[in-house]
Amino acid sequence: MTLTLQSIGVPEVRVYGPPNASPVVRRNSSGVSDIDSESDDSSRSTSPRNSPTWENDSSETTVFFGVVKNTQYQEWIRRFGPDTEHLFLNEDTQTTSHKGTASLQACLHTIQPTVFPLLADNAIKPDSLPPLPHKHVRGECLLTYWLFHRDHSLQWDRSSIPLLDNEEAVKGAFALPGFEDSLREMKETISATVADDTTVSQSYPEVVFFGTGSSIPSKRRNVTGILVHLSETESLLLDGGEGTFGQMYRHYGDKVDRVLANIKCVFISHIHADHHLQTLGEPQQPVFLIAPLPFMSWINHYRLNCENIGIDNKDFIVLLCKDLSVFSSEEQSQELNSLKKRLGFTQVVPVLHVSRSYGLVVTHKDDWKLVYSGDSMPCDALILAGKDATLLIHEATFDDELHQEAKRKRHSTISQAVDVGLQMNASFNLLTHFSQRYPKIPLMDHGGEKVGIAFDHMKVRLGDLKLLPHLSSPLQALFQEDLEEMKEKQKRHKRNRLGGLIE
Repeated sequence: MTLTLQSIGVPEVRVYGPPNASPVVRRNSSGVSDIDSESDDSSRSTSPRNSPTWENDSSETTVFFGVVKNTQYQEWIRRFGPDTEHLFLNEDTQTTSHKGTASLQACLHTIQPTVFPLLADNAIKPDSLPPLPHKHVRGECLLTYWLFHRDHSLQWDRSSIPLLDNEEAVKGAFALPGFEDSLREMKETISATVADDTTVSQSYPEVVFFGTGSSIPSKRRNVTGILVHLSETESLLLDGGEGTFGQMYRHYGDKVDRVLANIKCVFISHIHADHHLQTLGEPQQPVFLIAPLPFMSWINHYRLNCENIGIDNKDFIVLLCKDLSVFSSEEQSQELNSLKKRLGFTQVVPVLHVSRSYGLVVTHKDDWKLVYSGDSMPCDALILAGKDATLLIHEATFDDELHQEAKRKRHSTISQAVDVGLQMNASFNLLTHFSQRYPKIPLMDHGGEKVGIAFDHMKVRLGDLKLLPHLSSPLQALFQEDLEEMKEKQKRHKRNRLGGLIE
């Protein structure tokens, strides 16, 4: 589709204000062109060949989306007058929009580069765009174009564009008390620990966290979304809350399309929106969808009232959680057998949260077992089904002081989540789904050698798990100020709860 706004008529504007107010400068016309792809049928009737000739057009600015590399399109662009500035907004004009996320990841990367990879470099590639008109601008996050401004010379305003400086962020981390010393001690310990670890070279499974917070996205922690790479060409998505795709794009950059194509199965643990809002979308090939009945009802409502995402045809192979339950007595269907052949022996376990909430157990043919709790209080059924798990990913929404709130909302505290791992005899317990009260790191005074804390954009393989407990000291040094602030809040909470008897 092409939308053009030619010679937008803006009448003379009279501004009423203070007696000495400066006049507002009126800009000339602007235009917008939006063609998604060269094959877009809608572009035929509105192609450059069929569009009006804008020879010497006086538009000050035109905005282009899409097929800039098409030669016919470029020829059309050059018909504009020499004074026209062209703004290009497409996949070749990528900039960093989440400065805080990128800076934090750079600091975490200094602690353990394998577990905390740098985010994909989405900077503009010099040769990614074809030869363009002399006066052109590449779009950037928060770039502003002033149609009206008191300053005659101000047109493109870059004052709000996020300026990413990873080196400065890392320098700030090393200036923190105790950070450098704890980092050195950690590396010495890890060097001795990894030497005898035979699982270090095992490439799969590889678990990537795109959201480790609860309820709503925050600056540091997105809501739940976990991608489990089973092989080079197959992966499993555990929940997909709001913002999961954005996190995937920041993590993988230009490789994200291939990553999406490799997703063979999506598991939705329950109906709460922070676990499924990003699952809407039509897949490129059939995908197994394991979901509870309320989610399917919600999807059907969306299909009828918004758009069809392929849920009613062969784009999705739908399996209800109850049919994969450890308590299910139904015969295995052809689809279920196909799923188990692809992912391994898969069980869905009813857990203790809202109605029809489930956890997942995957027992793989390569002799590893992964357990995902979804949202749940400590659950005996999950402990039994997940016995001797290689990796347990368990929610730990609240710190131990908020155990009553955890009980009321049917979540787990950190201590409860740790205890589930011990009862399950899990080789490692990776905690996630933290309350947004803990934006950077949760309050945690225990854990041991088999417990770790998940962060957004963390990437772990089985050989990395033994490293995670050793990261505790530099992480505490990095987030010392935040931890002290949370401890003060915890003290105030205690005083309020006990009527001020505790100092």
